[in-house]
Amino acid sequence: MTRFDVQKTLSPALKTDLLAIVVSDTPDKGGLKPFRGLPVGLSASLIRAGKRQKFKAKAGEQIHLVDSGSDHIGQVLLVGLGTEKNFTLDSVRLALSRVGNRAADSKAKSLTVAVAVKPPKGADEQDFAQAAAEGLVLGGYRFDRFRKSTSSQESNGASGKLPARIGVIPEGMKQSARFAGGLKRGEVLARATCLARDLSNLPANYATPSHLADQARKTASGSRQITVKIFGPAEIRKEKMGAFLAVAQGAEEPCRFIVLQYRGTASSKAPVVVVGKGVTFDTGGISLKPVAKMDEMKHDMSGAAAVIGLFAALKELSPKVNVIGLAPCTENMPSGRAYRPGDIITSRSGKTVEVLNTDAEGRMLLIDALDYAKKYKPRAIIDLATLTGACVVSLGHTFAGLISNDDKLSASLLESASRTGDLLWRLPFHQDYLDLVKSKIADLKNTGGPDAGTLTAAAFLREFVDPKTPWAHCDIAGTAWLSGPSRYHPRGATGWGVRILADYLETSVH
Repeated sequence: MTRFDVQKTLSPALKTDLLAIVVSDTPDKGGLKPFRGLPVGLSASLIRAGKRQKFKAKAGEQIHLVDSGSDHIGQVLLVGLGTEKNFTLDSVRLALSRVGNRAADSKAKSLTVAVAVKPPKGADEQDFAQAAAEGLVLGGYRFDRFRKSTSSQESNGASGKLPARIGVIPEGMKQSARFAGGLKRGEVLARATCLARDLSNLPANYATPSHLADQARKTASGSRQITVKIFGPAEIRKEKMGAFLAVAQGAEEPCRFIVLQYRGTASSKAPVVVVGKGVTFDTGGISLKPVAKMDEMKHDMSGAAAVIGLFAALKELSPKVNVIGLAPCTENMPSGRAYRPGDIITSRSGKTVEVLNTDAEGRMLLIDALDYAKKYKPRAIIDLATLTGACVVSLGHTFAGLISNDDKLSASLLESASRTGDLLWRLPFHQDYLDLVKSKIADLKNTGGPDAGTLTAAAFLREFVDPKTPWAHCDIAGTAWLSGPSRYHPRGATGWGVRILADYLETSVH
């Protein structure tokens, strides 16, 4: 766990392995002037390097000096934040992620970060500090559990590779309890996000349904506000979750249904239910996927990972809200017991589903979980699922797709998206999409064909939600996993969902 120490000013006697200076202007135009304790020779070196590299202080742009020329300071990193009138909280995350990345790569044992800018418009010093801490921890994340060169075979991802203590110098910014609180809050949220990353990055022979259940228990351990129930195959069968069991029946690994409950206010207050898809490996089943990139299907449980990560954050943040987390977890495997195209399955709700494609399995898990959610009489339901390749085609890897039956819920989630950088784009819904998933021999079919795949999948899910309950479906197929680094995310799992859900629960649920 990283601890942040707020320091008043940059001292000439500062000793640190890595000094990171964050500016919103180029050095030669006065960007370094606020840092009064910066050695004169170092300032001159940075200005020369800036002119040589044509440094403009764009968001995330950086200059790295391996030798600071000082006996007390090791390496120096100058990072741009963008123009002060245009930068956002996400610019702060991006800039500080560069610092976290450099600190991890250089194995710095001490790190000092100096910033001298005002918070962006609409934000205060607490928001700025939170974004800075998030950027540092997310940028410093490494998943190297299985590399022989690491000193430990335990995953270091949840705490990253950052020094245990980081000094932060907010030159010219109000230094208050709110600033320190923002650093702590950002560290908690980023660490919870990195936990979700770890779970999604783990290969399927480690991250089994049972492993996710164990992690849920670990998350609840020691908390008076969080309880957990784990349903095995017998309990799932007793709940008549026929759609979930149909997917699970082809796998050797036993399925698990995780139920997490967080009590942050009076029990009379209706909870928000968050549902995460937990397919720990997706072969496609009988409708087998192509071999290319099938290895990445270990992350098809990223929705479940985000639910567990969210509860890890709730455990420390203690917001005044009630939350239920549901995660149906199984593998989708081809075998002599696997469900087949043409099968008709009875779901928990009693509605029947004609299976046309066994690779449309995530929605089969979700419909039983969504029906189970009704028992809590929730104020809102939000589900997260790596559901459709069509969403990747539509939105790429920047935005998750949002489909909802409620404008107020959608607006709140979009506001949280803008604050956290877990971006959402609302997609339309029309009765025609539901018509495409109606079956001639059952109530519904589990795929609507090649057109509008994201929307027909959402239409299918919507049939298992009470129309009077606000519901939002987040298709995270494009945002949960990246084939290469982007913004403050490395290659692999992003942990999408933890921070946006925490923000929504704290700012929009009263």
